[in-house]
Amino acid sequence: MHTSAQLRHAHALPWIVKKFAVALFLPGLLAAAILPDSVGAYKKSATGSLTLEHQPVWNEYGLQASEQATYELTGKQLQVQAYRLQDSTGALAAWQWKRPALTRPADAQHQELSKLTALTKDGMVIALGNHLLLFQGYAPTADELANVFRSLPHQQSGPLPTLPNYLPTAGLIPNSERYVIGPASIALFSPEVNAATVAFHLGTEGQVAAYQTKSGDPVKLEIFNFPTLDAARDRAAIIQNTPKSIVKRAGPLVAVVYSAKDINAAESLLSFVRFQAVVTGQDRTDHPLTKRDNWGHFMVNLFILIGVLLGFCLVSGVVFGGLRAMFSRGGASGEGDAMITLHIDNR
Repeated sequence: MHTSAQLRHAHALPWIVKKFAVALFLPGLLAAAILPDSVGAYKKSATGSLTLEHQPVWNEYGLQASEQATYELTGKQLQVQAYRLQDSTGALAAWQWKRPALTRPADAQHQELSKLTALTKDGMVIALGNHLLLFQGYAPTADELANVFRSLPHQQSGPLPTLPNYLPTAGLIPNSERYVIGPASIALFSPEVNAATVAFHLGTEGQVAAYQTKSGDPVKLEIFNFPTLDAARDRAAIIQNTPKSIVKRAGPLVAVVYSAKDINAAESLLSFVRFQAVVTGQDRTDHPLTKRDNWGHFMVNLFILIGVLLGFCLVSGVVFGGLRAMFSRGGASGEGDAMITLHIDNR
């Protein structure tokens, strides 16, 4: 025989289980929702999850959530893939990885919004802050993209890594750059490198790129940035012992060319790797720049404000003078009143 308390407890169990399940899975469901309901005039019609290849690499890049969505506009479709990474470094690495080989640079307006912007044959790839977006079927304008990034949840700002700036530009094969920050990414993009010699556990980051030499043989250059000069010096000596490797150290940077067929071309390429300390500031990637952030627009608006104030003062002066003259002619100014003099000095 069950008591009433036992029956109430039994009926409450399913509700408790449901509540626990909602509390457990709701954060994950909310985190998966990334993309807004519209991109310009395109309206969202469907969403879904992404199938991720090379999951260990995504884990190194700090992937937090991903989503794909379909947008429609009068029979036309726009496919969008979104990735939210841990920081701007992960977004840069993912952008270099997911960018198609045949992309081309974007125009000045898109570059002003984000330097990590590339146009494809039917869309674009852009990274801003800690998000990476891939568009297929339509390339949104800079203003449309700015609105999209403003609506993204958990959008974070941060300076981009300076390591890619040390890559020589002469002979660089377009879109061959790959950013490595751990054993998984180095194994995928530079399997000839022993991850243990690079010591990623120290916080090492690397930039890999391919170059076309004058002899026609491609060369892969790898630049590793170590946290300290001592670490760079020690690791350079260890990497130097790797067979068929040519190594150059420049400050905390260690540049390596492996298995080069043209030794002279490899030496020449390494000679262009020079270290220069760079102070980076906080990029406003969480709030894309608008006209309000432009000093030229600020100065124009300032002069407009000054003109309005001067015009107001001029009109107020004319109105006040006119009213005073009108009251004077009407005898209401009080100028005819006699002044009483006490003559205190005569006493």
